[in-house]
Amino acid sequence: MHPLLARQLQHTLSGDPSTLASVFVELSRLATSSGVSPQAAQLLSGFKPFLAGVNEAYKDHDRDLDEKTRSLQLTSIELTHTNNRILNELAGRTRAIESLRETANTLMQTLDSDLPPLMDDNLESLSRLMADLVLQREESQHDLQAALIDLANQKFALDQHAIVSITNVNDEIVYANDKFCEISGFARTELMGQRYQLAPSDLQPRAVFTEMAQVLANGKVWHGELRTRARSGGLHYVNATVVPLRDESGKSTVTIAICTDITEQKQISQELRVAKEEAEAANRSKSEFLANMSHEIRSPMNGVIGMTELALDTDLTPQQREYLEIVKSSSESLLNVVNDILDFSKIEAGKLVFEHIPFNLQKVIDDTLKPLSLRAQEKGIRLVCDLAADVPQALLGDPGRLRQVLVNLIGNAIKFTDRGDVVLRVRHLDSRRANGTDGGVHFAISDSGIGIPATKLKSIFDAFSQEDGSTTRKYGGTGLGLTISSRLVEALGGRIWVESEVGQGSTFHFSAQFELDESETAFEEGRGVAGPGFGAPAAAQALDVLLVEDNAVNQKLAMTLLAQWGHHVTLAENGQLALDVLALRRFDVVLMDMMMPVMDGLEATRAYRALERGPRIPIIAMTANAMRGDRERCLEAGMDGYISKPIKTIELKKLLLQLVPDREPRRTPAPAFFDYAMALQGVDQEVIGIIAEPFMEEWPRDLVKLHKALGGGDLKTILHVSHSLKGTLAMFGARPASELAYQMERQAHRGDADDIAEATQALTREVNQLLAALKIVVPDPTQTLL
Repeated sequence: MHPLLARQLQHTLSGDPSTLASVFVELSRLATSSGVSPQAAQLLSGFKPFLAGVNEAYKDHDRDLDEKTRSLQLTSIELTHTNNRILNELAGRTRAIESLRETANTLMQTLDSDLPPLMDDNLESLSRLMADLVLQREESQHDLQAALIDLANQKFALDQHAIVSITNVNDEIVYANDKFCEISGFARTELMGQRYQLAPSDLQPRAVFTEMAQVLANGKVWHGELRTRARSGGLHYVNATVVPLRDESGKSTVTIAICTDITEQKQISQELRVAKEEAEAANRSKSEFLANMSHEIRSPMNGVIGMTELALDTDLTPQQREYLEIVKSSSESLLNVVNDILDFSKIEAGKLVFEHIPFNLQKVIDDTLKPLSLRAQEKGIRLVCDLAADVPQALLGDPGRLRQVLVNLIGNAIKFTDRGDVVLRVRHLDSRRANGTDGGVHFAISDSGIGIPATKLKSIFDAFSQEDGSTTRKYGGTGLGLTISSRLVEALGGRIWVESEVGQGSTFHFSAQFELDESETAFEEGRGVAGPGFGAPAAAQALDVLLVEDNAVNQKLAMTLLAQWGHHVTLAENGQLALDVLALRRFDVVLMDMMMPVMDGLEATRAYRALERGPRIPIIAMTANAMRGDRERCLEAGMDGYISKPIKTIELKKLLLQLVPDREPRRTPAPAFFDYAMALQGVDQEVIGIIAEPFMEEWPRDLVKLHKALGGGDLKTILHVSHSLKGTLAMFGARPASELAYQMERQAHRGDADDIAEATQALTREVNQLLAALKIVVPDPTQTLL
């Protein structure tokens, strides 16, 4: 029986289930007994099967319960496993979310994202953020890829042009591009780890490597040019940029060298240099040829014109005078042709020299028109000048070139005019006049001559061009005058043009720019077209002249002119003979030809100046050369002036008048009383403390030098000592003594030996007063030593 049913029956039967069988028997008897209803009988007889059914039901229930229990047990185990799995999955999810959060934060930092920060741990929010970050990362990767492609392209382009190498701290090559391998001749595998020297030390100065090391040690980039040697021995030139790279601590890591092969450019440069030198040599040869031609032509022309002028000053028959005047006129015409050709050659070679000196415009015009007016009068035409009142007179520029243009244009106007007038009109270009610095001038030369056809107006300023071939034959000239004038006007900052009508005459216009000479004494001292002077003019006195000239005609001309003017002349036929004469005696002036046999004038002048003693003798160059730099070479050699051949008598006479020495002795005025002690108090005491002792020790030696130099006529030593004393005395505030030293310096420069002796005595007195004042401040150095 089912235990549960048994317990229930036991409870019903008062705990004695053993009586249950007898109860069933009794119930069976009752079911069959009389007095029991059929229903009760049926119930009583069916009680035992009922209990059996209940018992089976309990058994079935137990079986079901067992099955359910077993099922529940299995379900519980599964739930436990599932719960553990879910817990593990939850922990993994938490770890995944945390990892995603960290990854997101890292990505945001790496990508420098502008996304909003994560506000919660919601997986959906985190997923959206991750999606955005991944998108940004993909975009960054795309940008990085594009950048890498660009970098690769740039590297490719760099490798095609530049030589690139990288070395480590041990100077070992860790990278070399293809160009490096190509230039060096080594394979990349041969270069790696090697200390290949891109710039061998035997190919460049040690200073290059010293400088490079210093620059790189300071962490700076070095730029320079290096010479390299390839494996084959071939040499290359490179422009190098060497860049040192350092880590965060400042320690050197690697060095990158980027070089450009400039060997071809160097070769081209070398070829150009050689070509330039050859061209310069050819140009020098041309210049020397022109100089020689100038000398060879001008020297005889100087004699022809000069001797003709001398002959014209003598008593002549009318016929003789006519012949000589024709000779003079023809010679001057020939000289003008030579001058035009030489000027044109100098213009073409860019060697024409322009001055920037003060001059008076009115005087330049007057001096220009005087000789031209004689030519105009000879032809019976009038030469008129119309100078506007507002044209500035005191100007700065090149009056000689202005005169040359005026002579060319006015001379042409006279040449091509047979009757009527030639008029020069001068006007002020006042477009910038308000600023007070404009010296622009417009010149117009009008004539009533043959005129120029319209077809020729555009070419009139071309070289060797005249109206037609018959013009040259009829009127003469080279056809260079207008070309030269055009180039000169351009150099003077202006322009030139012409208006003309055949048979009605022409008007040549040109402008020129000058600066205004605003100095107060612009013309009070006779400033004008003359070059540098020697101090103008004293009464004519006889000069002792040394003439150094090899040409017999020029010797005769110069000696005759100088003798006529009352000067005494000694002749030396070359530079060496001049030196021999100058070693024996002094002269007031030396007229020195530049080109002579044995020794030329420049060499002779340099040799004499190196040995000259006593007052300086003026040496004046006389030369037929007319090339650029002649004047400068003369001055550099020690000459004092320059006069070109053919020599114009009036210019030579003026020059000699300027050179007449002032033979009146100059006396040094006695200085007034000066308080040296007070002067010392007014200057820097620290400076006095430094220089006082050395000066007090040196002054006796300087005084001995001065007296010894005076005795030997050594003006050079006097100049140097007085120059040094001038500056030292000024530091002490010793004005009278310093001024005397300055005066002695100037006198030594001029060669006034007599005046220097007197000035030295005065200087000694003044310095003694200074020394007395100094001893109060600084004791005698000998006493200090004791």
